[in-house]
Amino acid sequence: MKKQLLAVLALFLLLFSSCKKENDESKYYLKFKKDGTWITWKNALGELGPDLMDETKTNLGISARDEAMKDAFDISLQVDGSNLTTGTYSSDMYFMPILYLDNTTTNSMLGYHNSEPSPGRPDPLYVVTITSITDKEIKGTFTGNYITSIEDDTKVLEITEGEFFVPRVR
Repeated sequence: MKKQLLAVLALFLLLFSSCKKENDESKYYLKFKKDGTWITWKNALGELGPDLMDETKTNLGISARDEAMKDAFDISLQVDGSNLTTGTYSSDMYFMPILYLDNTTTNSMLGYHNSEPSPGRPDPLYVVTITSITDKEIKGTFTGNYITSIEDDTKVLEITEGEFFVPRVR
């Protein structure tokens, strides 16, 4: 599981290192509710295609960064075969790593993920609904409960819902 999480993180950082910052007039966004507060980021993109490490699987990745390029959020989905289409996908049925990075530009970066439950809480559960896929754009929504600190499993971020409309880079 840690290898898969590291692979997702590496892909996530690679996508953003090669992505130019969008201007404020961009129609693309990732919007999500974090600890009860809505956040909208315009620096967003999506990718859909064969898994880079296992071509028998297909990956969807939705990634965004805040305007200061300090915080980042990524929600990914992996299915067997090449049939990732519009529809609803749940993290209890599919591999769906979710990652939030706080303070990425400092030595005090914090990471959160949905790989392990926090003590006394139910398993993290997320549902992604893909409503539109074209060769240029990906659109959809998601719901969920929380993600856990990578360093301290008692710390959580409640990311409970969101939507995305992103340019497709792959």
